[in-house]
Amino acid sequence: PAPPVTVAPGPSGPLPTAAPPAAQTSTFSCAGGSVTVLWSASALELLGVSPAAGFSVEDQEARSDRIDVRFASSSGGGDSGEHGGGEEGNSGSGGGDDSGDHGSGGGEAQADEGQRSELRLRLRAGQPVLDCRE
Repeated sequence: PAPPVTVAPGPSGPLPTAAPPAAQTSTFSCAGGSVTVLWSASALELLGVSPAAGFSVEDQEARSDRIDVRFASSSGGGDSGEHGGGEEGNSGSGGGDDSGDHGSGGGEAQADEGQRSELRLRLRAGQPVLDCRE
């Protein structure tokens, strides 16, 4: 029979662990634009924001655990005419329903001023998670 194998005891103290992964640079995109981010298992860092064609950056907020960027489209000329037609239809609908229609017309007015797109990036379990809200 083979002789028994003995293993020498290791150094006292905690066992060595793998080094955390190095930071990575990634680009994340939604309809309104994209962000370039340096990220690691513990932090996000916003490196750049690039609006898509026809969009501009409306607002941005960057923290170590999240990045939020709101884009707004700069086109609205043709949409204004469509909105005007919608208002005519609402005023032709009847007095009692006019206030209800006006409320929904107000929502349409915001959409007609330009399309909005929000890019949200969260750090979850050491990974960036993208959420696009159009």
